Amino acid sequence: MKRVLTIAGSDSSGGAGIEADIKTLAAMGVHGTTVITSVTAQNSGGFISSAPMPSETVAERIKATLGDIGADAVKTGMLVNKDIVQVVADSLKKFKVSNLVVDPIISAGLGGKLLDKEGADMMIKKLIPLSTLVTPNIPEAEFISEIKIKNYNDIKKAAQIIGNKKTSVLIKGGHINLKKGFSVDTLFHNGQFISFESERLEKGKLHGTGCVLSSAIAAGLANGRSIPDAVGWGKNFINEAIKGSYSLGKNELGFLNQSHSLIDKGKRYTLLEEMDEAVDILTSMPIGSLIPEIQSNLVAAIEGAEGVDDVVGIPGRIIKVGEWVTTVSPPSFGGSNHVARIVLTAMRFDSSMRSCINLAYSPEIIKACRVAGLKVKDFSRNDEPKFVKDKEGSTLEWGVSEAIKKCGFVPDIIYDKGGVGKEAVSRVMGTSPLDVIEKVEKIAEVLGCL
Repeated sequence: MKRVLTIAGSDSSGGAGIEADIKTLAAMGVHGTTVITSVTAQNSGGFISSAPMPSETVAERIKATLGDIGADAVKTGMLVNKDIVQVVADSLKKFKVSNLVVDPIISAGLGGKLLDKEGADMMIKKLIPLSTLVTPNIPEAEFISEIKIKNYNDIKKAAQIIGNKKTSVLIKGGHINLKKGFSVDTLFHNGQFISFESERLEKGKLHGTGCVLSSAIAAGLANGRSIPDAVGWGKNFINEAIKGSYSLGKNELGFLNQSHSLIDKGKRYTLLEEMDEAVDILTSMPIGSLIPEIQSNLVAAIEGAEGVDDVVGIPGRIIKVGEWVTTVSPPSFGGSNHVARIVLTAMRFDSSMRSCINLAYSPEIIKACRVAGLKVKDFSRNDEPKFVKDKEGSTLEWGVSEAIKKCGFVPDIIYDKGGVGKEAVSRVMGTSPLDVIEKVEKIAEVLGCL
């Protein structure tokens, strides 16, 4: 197990500092150890106070950790004052730390000074020269380099001032708009400049992004990745954490979700298993007569799905073979387009209705749905507005929305009687693929298929 030591302040809100670092390191698959430099009081309203640890205690904890457990990488954050900076620099030099990431935190994102002027000067003089990588944001880079940063050329100049042959520099570009719609971070490494672009995600005011990124990079270095590779790895990680971010507190402060990617993968795996089970049941029933001429598809979306890539479908669809049905390929994400969009539309009204299968339409089928106790609603393609007709692929989204609006809820069955060149189709809606298949089974029993 790779080991990463984080030397930083403790944040009572859990969004930054030691708390954010430990969550990040665990999600990155490394063992995190800690040295707390200060205990801060912070909440969604801002930075309240800080109680620094004695420098002797900081030195003792570094010695206890590195002298026994050791570290494959070390990351520093809030260092408070010159005495703590001095003992951190001396201790890391003594233990010959090879991978040191310095996040040169001077002020808290929520307001409040985290490093005094003397401490900042000591950090520049004693600690940064020991580092493998230093990760300032724009204001921090301006302070360290003593130049005003307004454009990309200024970023390059600042990075060259801050870095040296041993120390690479990653200047985070969140405070400056280098490219519309994108956040651009600039790495100065071995005399070369490398840009890392990522879509600027509008998630409100987020807390602890710098802590999470520097910790993730440290985990990458601990695992033997090169500096550019570790930075790219860290950027991918924080982008996923931002996607899963959430707000807490009276002031709705945004917190990163370091477990988002792991949770998302778990949800996807579980949904694929559920789809496999549903397909097994479906293909064991003689329901070929319920499959429309355009064939069928069974889909299911993960919780919070945003697009068709978040929806499991069956590539090649469900096809009828006489009285039976079969599939030509296993369920996969992105395996459906049209039916997937039906589910995504339904989820805008009821996030729990995440699955659907399209079946044939006939008066007998609709009657069977009602006899089975299912709630039924239709829409007419004749009512489709011109702007919908003119937009390719938008008919189903419009029609499903219309049916749901008429009901005031998502019904079990949404059907239409077709139109010119369009087959009439029934759609079975449900909370899960197994829920949908159970409804199909009820319809088939009423029709005498089973």
